[in-house]
Amino acid sequence: MGLAVVALTRVTAFNFNISLSLLFYATVFCIAFLGYNFIKFFSLYLENRFNKSKFFPLFFPPIIITLIVVLIGLSSFTYAALGLVFLAGILVLLYSIPLSKKRKNFRALRGLKIHLVALAWLIITFYLPLVFFETVDLDNSIFLTVQRYVFVLVATLPFEIRDLNSDDFQLSTLPQKFGVRNTKLLGVILIIFHLSISFFIIKTPLDFFIIESFVLLVLMVLILKSNEDQSEYYSSFWIEGIPVLWCSLYILLR
Repeated sequence: MGLAVVALTRVTAFNFNISLSLLFYATVFCIAFLGYNFIKFFSLYLENRFNKSKFFPLFFPPIIITLIVVLIGLSSFTYAALGLVFLAGILVLLYSIPLSKKRKNFRALRGLKIHLVALAWLIITFYLPLVFFETVDLDNSIFLTVQRYVFVLVATLPFEIRDLNSDDFQLSTLPQKFGVRNTKLLGVILIIFHLSISFFIIKTPLDFFIIESFVLLVLMVLILKSNEDQSEYYSSFWIEGIPVLWCSLYILLR
């Protein structure tokens, strides 16, 4: 997931023609790594499935290394950037930590799960790079914000379809509310909406628009092929690889 976050951050840099340091990207990667593993292992802890003797020796060294990288990277961040990282951290905590003795967190609130994920990705991959450049042209930032939110929302749909049978019904995920077929249809509509913004409003340069269209077409195919019985790595590899594909094609274009 960390690589996908870095790749999508790089896409933002391409969109606004800004240059970010290797330390910045390393910090973003490590922030994503820490956030993902906190969510994963905290849930295991709540379910009394966390085996300290098994997991601690394995993950202690990389966690210490990523913490060091994050601390070094954050030391060069502006106050605005630190505020965004703090906000993203709050979202991770709200996603994971129970708000009451009934072990209910924000993730468990009806229909909120997918939006917490989209908002966290939006903060780190879109707004965080922009706060480093006061001279960035923000004319289309509102529409690009909507696009990024929609993209993450759509890319999350295969995960929700995969988890349909394991998620608590009270989560009220999109597949639970509307069914798998209608969720896929929603994904297709949102992808068309995303491309419409690029073509009619932002007027993305043709070469960039062709790449964006190809990437979203691949995502659409993967959404349509997704199901509850998808392979273990269908979402965690192929779907998370979409931002990497997008970034790679932009780099080749340069």
